[in-house]
Amino acid sequence: MADLPGQVERVNAQHVEYVTVLMGGANDACASSEAAMTPVAAFRAPYESALADLAAGSPQAYVYIVSIPDVYRLWALFHEDPNARLRWRLTGVCKSMPARPASWQAGFQFAP
Repeated sequence: MADLPGQVERVNAQHVEYVTVLMGGANDACASSEAAMTPVAAFRAPYESALADLAAGSPQAYVYIVSIPDVYRLWALFHEDPNARLRWRLTGVCKSMPARPASWQAGFQFAP
């Protein structure tokens, strides 16, 4: 998110007709631990501000926004699958998500 305001400034200076916005988010939701996850408000505020700047600076541009990964949905679908749980443990991806994969209180700081 820290790079988005500068990117929007460059886009507005170029008077583009089409903008694609993909600002990850997986690193915010899939931090090394639950405590290290970015709070939703801390992610949302700069994102909304940058989009407002984009709308003001490039009002005629078409904007395509790509969703961040839905790690809660991934957990909801596969938390009981032993193969998925093994892969999460072996690969170390999204450590905050599978920390307690069998629990419905999986430690998420965001609403499903």
